[in-house]
Amino acid sequence: MEVLAISVRIGGEIGVLLLEPNDLITRRRCEAVQRVAAKSLDADDVVVLVDQAARHDLLTAVIEKLSESPTYAPLAQLVAFWKARAARVRDSQLTYRDILRNMRGTTLTSEQTIGTWIRGVVDGPQDPKDVRRFAEAIRDVELLHEAERVGWALRTLHAVHRRIGRWLSAQITGVQRQRGEDLVDAKLGIHVSDLLESVTAHTVISVDRTVHRAPANAVGLVMPHRDALKLLNSTS
Repeated sequence: MEVLAISVRIGGEIGVLLLEPNDLITRRRCEAVQRVAAKSLDADDVVVLVDQAARHDLLTAVIEKLSESPTYAPLAQLVAFWKARAARVRDSQLTYRDILRNMRGTTLTSEQTIGTWIRGVVDGPQDPKDVRRFAEAIRDVELLHEAERVGWALRTLHAVHRRIGRWLSAQITGVQRQRGEDLVDAKLGIHVSDLLESVTAHTVISVDRTVHRAPANAVGLVMPHRDALKLLNSTS
C-alpha cells in the first residue's frame, strides 16, 4: 500500500522522516511542545520521536509510562474521559459564547479557548476548577461528578508538559540540569527523564513539501537520506 508523503530531514544522526502532510507530530518550538501537522514543520523546529519513530504520540507515551505507578494509574482514563465529554458538545446547540458566559467564576476571557477544548486542540483547562465550571455550563452530570479527579489529571498533564519542554530544551542546547529540576512527583521520586527513556529530540534541517508516493510501512520511520531517496524514486 502506498500513501502520499513529504520528507523531513532531521539532525543528530542525519536522516529523513517520511510523513503524510497531515500526520500529527510532536514539535517543540521555543518552550512550546505541541502536536502539529507535518506540513507545518520548518527548519530549526525540533521534532520529538518515540522509539526513533513518529508513529507514537509523545504525550500518550508519557501518560502510559506515568500510569504504571499506582498513584497515577487513573491518569490516562481520566484524560480520555475529559476529551470524550468535551467532544460531545459539538453535537449540542450550545455556542462557545454560551458556555463561557455560564462558566461563573472563570478567569477566561476568550470563547475560542472553549473551542480548543471541544475540538481537542489542547489537553484541557489550565485551571482545574474550570472543569467543574465547564461541566455546569454544559449541564454534564457525569463530568460534574468526576470534575475534581479530571482537574487533577489535567493539572498533572500540564505540569509534565511544561517539564518536558524544559527537558527537551536542555537536550538540544546541551545545558546541564539538576535532576531535582525535572521532578514530576517528589514523594514518588518520578523524574521527566524516567518518563522519556525512549524519547529523542531532533532538529529539523529542511522540509521538502513536494508530495511523493511512499510505502505506507515506511512512513513515520527515520531512515538514512540515501535510502529515502531510493524509496521515493522507486515509487515515483
